Amino acid sequence: SFEVEIMGVRMSFEQESRASDREEIQPGSDRPSTVGTGVIVWDGGLAAAKLLEHGGGPIQELGPAAFAGKRCIELGSGCGGCAGLACSLLGTAEVVLTDVQAVIPVLTRNVHAFKKAVSLQSSKPICPAVSVVELEWGNEKHMSGLTHRFDFIVGCDLINSEANA
Repeated sequence: SFEVEIMGVRMSFEQESRASDREEIQPGSDRPSTVGTGVIVWDGGLAAAKLLEHGGGPIQELGPAAFAGKRCIELGSGCGGCAGLACSLLGTAEVVLTDVQAVIPVLTRNVHAFKKAVSLQSSKPICPAVSVVELEWGNEKHMSGLTHRFDFIVGCDLINSEANA
């Protein structure tokens, strides 16, 4: 597990060890390479969550009020969805966290743990509509399942495998 604080909420994210995450995936393997990267919390997601919390760059110009009532999607959320979860504390109306199927179970568990941590540690209301959705880039069925527009699209430490190109 990995301990982190997001917007004043301290929690432990479930993740795989970094050693097993970086194992070599053999050519011709039916295991997508994106699974290996999605099972740990990466620094880019943590940095984006901190940027959302403290402002800076374009976020400072927008201000937290810009998120009120808006819809946000995080692409390639991995097991943590840190940036999307930070958005959920900024007054968004909806946050959708996405990744490939193999990552969805751990991401879902971490979202439930985050909601519980927020309810125990914070007076900030969390966005009631935080969902986890399978989204493999290039998969038309997955893309067509996203039926409405988003005001904010978040992506941190994103990769795309050749199989999806």
